[in-house]
Amino acid sequence: MNCAPDVVCRRAFVRRFFTFALVVSIAATTVYAGSPTTELAPPSCTGSLSQEQGVNVLRLWGTPREQGHAHGKLFGRQISAMLRLILDGDLLFNNPQKYEVGVRKQLLPSFELTDAERAEIAGMLAGMREAVGDEGLLLERLGRPIDETDLIALNTLADWIPGGCSSFAAWGAMTPDGGTVMGRNLDYLDLPGLRELHVVIARKANLEDASSWVSVAWPGLIGAYSAMNEHGVVVAMHDVYAASSMSQVRRRPRSLVLRQIVETTDAANAIQVAERILMASPGTRGNNFMVATKASKDAQAAVVFEYDGNMDMSKGVTVRQAVTNTEGKPETFIACTNHYRDRANADDSCPRYRGIMEKLNASGMTIDSDKAWTIMKGASMNDTIHSMVAFPNTGILELRFATPEENASKQPLKRFAVAKLLE
Repeated sequence: MNCAPDVVCRRAFVRRFFTFALVVSIAATTVYAGSPTTELAPPSCTGSLSQEQGVNVLRLWGTPREQGHAHGKLFGRQISAMLRLILDGDLLFNNPQKYEVGVRKQLLPSFELTDAERAEIAGMLAGMREAVGDEGLLLERLGRPIDETDLIALNTLADWIPGGCSSFAAWGAMTPDGGTVMGRNLDYLDLPGLRELHVVIARKANLEDASSWVSVAWPGLIGAYSAMNEHGVVVAMHDVYAASSMSQVRRRPRSLVLRQIVETTDAANAIQVAERILMASPGTRGNNFMVATKASKDAQAAVVFEYDGNMDMSKGVTVRQAVTNTEGKPETFIACTNHYRDRANADDSCPRYRGIMEKLNASGMTIDSDKAWTIMKGASMNDTIHSMVAFPNTGILELRFATPEENASKQPLKRFAVAKLLE
């Protein structure tokens, strides 16, 4: 499917929810006023919250339940407010039974979560209850308190509400030091909290042989949309407007599939392990997952996994590598937006994809931080929630975050070292 209809489809979707911006602008001065409640964290809390470069940084350690508890304790007020506005308000559901029946009872039970993920969700709810009390958990229209299923709904939004996104990766001769540079825009609907409550989450590994990792997220999210682990493996999610697979009897939430990739891989095995994980995790809809790693001699440093629930076609996954140049050698760059190129007929009508590729194909182009940001700004949209340029070889994340008034491309750059975040 080409990109031009995709853009039309997304704009039509946005027009259907034109009231979002009004509600968010009100919420930004009321529900979201002030900083997260750090004073609620007891000495035994296995988490810390700080403001670094004007950004909330949440550090989590301990068991899955302990990490969830700290997350809920420190952000309970904000998570509760988001759930009330998104799930209990009329932004998405003019009749609350559409959520209660269509999402909670029909859709969510088919998602598979691991025991560790469910323990983290349960811990988060317990922490939220300590932070805001039973009254603060009440969903008024639904006449009941927030429960674990509502937190699973928050963590599966991307599975039932589509978005967009753009990315690229370059390495070898394309970069000043031969290392990998990966850029990424996350484009998504202006849901309450997503432009007001940006948070960088640093998670210490809590499972045997697991990797510690950092994600760019919002409160309540335990999965990964944009993330990098301690070994320099970077992952990013993109929608593809292909046939939906919502009829799958069993499926994995895609943010948790990306978490599994970033949590269980290192630079040497990321692409191979990611492919195995995806083949074992039926998807709900069309996806492009960019996975980038540290550059090493003669190795493909980044690929795009074209991934969906069509298990009859290469077990649900097609691995797209860099194109071959006129000399018969693979290029040392790859780009991605919202259409398949190998899993379906490639189409170059997407202006964002064309713009990224034109810059990457420019003669003598060397991609440093400034050039990477030029590429990502050129591909940005009004609904770009956050932008990221990652340097896997050095463990650096450069980030820009949207405000309620402007998209991420127009905001100041924040620079973080993954190792420092994970201390």
